[in-house]
Amino acid sequence: MKDATHSTYLMAGLVRTYLALLSDHGKEALAEEHAAIAAWIAEGFSARLKRPSQVYFGLNVGWCWPSINLAMSEGRTDRARQLLRRLERGLARRVNPDGSIVDRTTRGDRALWYHYTSIGELLVSLEMLRAAEMSPDPALEDRIHAAVDLFICAVQDYSIIHRWASRRHNSSYEGETQSWHRAGWPHYTLGGTRLHVYPYRYPNHPNAAALREMVGWNAGSATTDIDFGFGAGCLYNLAAGQLADPN
Repeated sequence: MKDATHSTYLMAGLVRTYLALLSDHGKEALAEEHAAIAAWIAEGFSARLKRPSQVYFGLNVGWCWPSINLAMSEGRTDRARQLLRRLERGLARRVNPDGSIVDRTTRGDRALWYHYTSIGELLVSLEMLRAAEMSPDPALEDRIHAAVDLFICAVQDYSIIHRWASRRHNSSYEGETQSWHRAGWPHYTLGGTRLHVYPYRYPNHPNAAALREMVGWNAGSATTDIDFGFGAGCLYNLAAGQLADPN
């Protein structure tokens, strides 16, 4: 089951990469190849894709992203928006006003990691809403700001996350420590896009300046993201740089 789940997860990232970056490349010269890929996505991948039944963090937010991606690529915009609204409501129920995330910030020695990866799914989900010409709920955005603030503070001082981590949900907990690479996390290749989406979307928020100071423009997380499928951080950094200096 774990092998099948992980394989599906990786293929979802590859499909996302193809739909976002490659499906329009060389349309005439590569027409036969594109047709074969499109047929596989529609008949092979889609038929085996896990269907989202509830919203939870992990596995592309409970398999919501792949279904939304497919609906958008097939022109079923109403269906995609329906899924996105359901996703947004589900996310709102799983992020607390204090910024902690249900069953994630409470994960014992790995609480900071689970909190971090959940922020990524939150931010990318909001990007999908915007791509579908939908406005994110401001109340959910406020909770995301709180979650990012908690993350920034906890990276600097692990004891800050203790009040949640000590609940050890599905995890062990040995005290005020975290299984976290303090020096290397800005270069993580899993879910790093989030570190660059946030400063772009909320440049005037105090968290944006703090995060930008911690994560440089050329951090490894800007170019590689196994969770999302491709590293979009460099694109967000380029856009953010142009906004900061129009010349």
